[in-house]
Amino acid sequence: MCTIFNSIDRLSERYGKEVAQSIAVRMAVLAGAPALSHVPRKPPIGLKVDGRSFTVDLRYNHRLRFEPATPPVRRTPEAADVTGITILGVEP
Repeated sequence: MCTIFNSIDRLSERYGKEVAQSIAVRMAVLAGAPALSHVPRKPPIGLKVDGRSFTVDLRYNHRLRFEPATPPVRRTPEAADVTGITILGVEP
């Protein structure tokens, strides 16, 4: 998974050019935020909490799913507490 998300060419091969560009932009937003509470919940980013994981919106109704890099203390992670993430994948 890491080799795909670290290469725009591999992302493009797997998800298509436009979705790959959308993934790259969302990854930049996530990397630039000190915590998930700084990531916009409104479109086009659309951060959502989904149980113990999170999603952000991508093009063509795809979503980038990820979880906190460290296990949350609470049952449901709070966006303000999440300062690192692990990518789980892209969902159609």
